[in-house]
Amino acid sequence: MILDVSPAWLAERTAFAGREAERSAIRAALDRALGGHGSLVMLGGGPGVGKSRLAMEMAEYGSRVGFRCLVGHLL
Repeated sequence: MILDVSPAWLAERTAFAGREAERSAIRAALDRALGGHGSLVMLGGGPGVGKSRLAMEMAEYGSRVGFRCLVGHLL
């Protein structure tokens, strides 16, 4: 199942702090993709470490720079 990023969910979040190294690396990958050099970024870690939030923050960045961002969930 693939869903568009929900603006309602984005409006309900608290301020995002930290993860500068990860955000920088993902922004760089997105910027390279804009130049025609695609790649794959995978997030890993235990429950509650912020993978979903980081993905949503980066999807918002991607939307701002011209990507169409979608979110998928396993059932």
